[in-house]
Amino acid sequence: MGGVMDARNGTLQERKRLERRLDALTRLDEFHDFEELDWASVATEIARLTEERKKLEAASDTLRQLNEQLRERLEARKKNRVRSAGGAGEAHNGRGTPKSRIGATN
Repeated sequence: MGGVMDARNGTLQERKRLERRLDALTRLDEFHDFEELDWASVATEIARLTEERKKLEAASDTLRQLNEQLRERLEARKKNRVRSAGGAGEAHNGRGTPKSRIGATN
């Protein structure tokens, strides 16, 4: 009698295994195209796009820093021009001579 029970238990286990396999195969039937199952290429594309985003962000930071340096240098250059022109706020005649001196020399 023990042999019959063992055979029955073995048959039940085999049936459950086959039911699980049939269930898995039935779920595979939901996919009609390999691309629906191809997660590796999607993961590769995500990694590529993430790397590209990092490069763009780094380039954006570099561009921001360069623009900031350019602005600072242009401001410094502008200040140097005002100083070398004979003082800030003094009007000139266009030849480098302050207008206040033009009337004083006559």
